[in-house]
Amino acid sequence: MSHANHTSRAQAPRPTARPAWRVGGFTLIELLVVIAVISVLASMLMPTTLRAMRQSQKTTCQSNHMQLGHAIKAYGVTFETYLPPFGYWVIGDDPPWYEPFWSCNLADFLYPHLSYEERLEKAISCPLWTPPGSWYARGITCNFGEVFCYVADRYSYRAVGYGSMKLPAIHRPSYTILLTDGQCGYAYSPEVWPREKDLDGDGIFDTGNNTSSIYGGGAPFRHDGTSNILCGDGHVESISAREWLTNNKRWDPDP
Repeated sequence: MSHANHTSRAQAPRPTARPAWRVGGFTLIELLVVIAVISVLASMLMPTTLRAMRQSQKTTCQSNHMQLGHAIKAYGVTFETYLPPFGYWVIGDDPPWYEPFWSCNLADFLYPHLSYEERLEKAISCPLWTPPGSWYARGITCNFGEVFCYVADRYSYRAVGYGSMKLPAIHRPSYTILLTDGQCGYAYSPEVWPREKDLDGDGIFDTGNNTSSIYGGGAPFRHDGTSNILCGDGHVESISAREWLTNNKRWDPDP
């Protein structure tokens, strides 16, 4: 009996000891495989993430345009359907222009409870705008020259002296640009200052002879080659860079 028990104990399998280097860790090959899998997944998800981010930024910019459209209507109700003047021009002063500019007036209507700087930052902004630019805008600008104009006491020039237009005087409100993406607080209308220079070298005239600011103060290509615009009837849309640059009728409030 004792011999059998001894034989049984002798034949019992002994547990295999785990190598010390395997305790609580991974091999180098396992780590490299995990890193490779993560890299592949990241490369697959990155384009989708970037597209979603760009679309979100575009939507935010369009929403700000839409809010400014509401402010324009509210301003018109208060001031006999007029658009806010671009600014105030005083003959003989240096500099001759004074605030409030158009953007300040609209920001006041939208966010009167905020500070002056906060109003501009919240109302007149595009998420993709980067300085430098006009202090009174953060990436959204106006159709300056016929639609938005200065107010002054003695001037025969259309852009200075008569103030901005009345909304009902715009003959094609669903087609005419009021506001657009821009670098500065103004975008010179090609109806007043024809585009005769090609500063970006793409074969399309983009800038008038009155300024060295490319696109006449506008920067319309931020959103995947398109520009957000607010039209006279209050709707917001995106148009291509070519449409923005070559279709002057978009800027013309007259028939």
